[in-house]
Amino acid sequence: MYHQVSLLIADMEGIPRAMVGQTGTSFEGTAGKLQERFFELMEWCSTNGVKLGESQDMVNTTEVNSSELFDKANNSVSSLARSVNG
Repeated sequence: MYHQVSLLIADMEGIPRAMVGQTGTSFEGTAGKLQERFFELMEWCSTNGVKLGESQDMVNTTEVNSSELFDKANNSVSSLARSVNG
């Protein structure tokens, strides 16, 4: 998760250079604020026993399982399909 947030922040740091005027100026510092809030979130999770790594593993497992179930169901339906005029 740290890696993804770091990539997001790196992308965000280039945005003000691409913008002209007040919008670019007001966007400056946003990446730093995001990083601060992210670290606060990580600290809160650690303090309160929330294990994001384990939670992400569970989400990944659920996603894989649901994709497999969907594929099986889709194959079952597809094999039942026949031409209307056939």
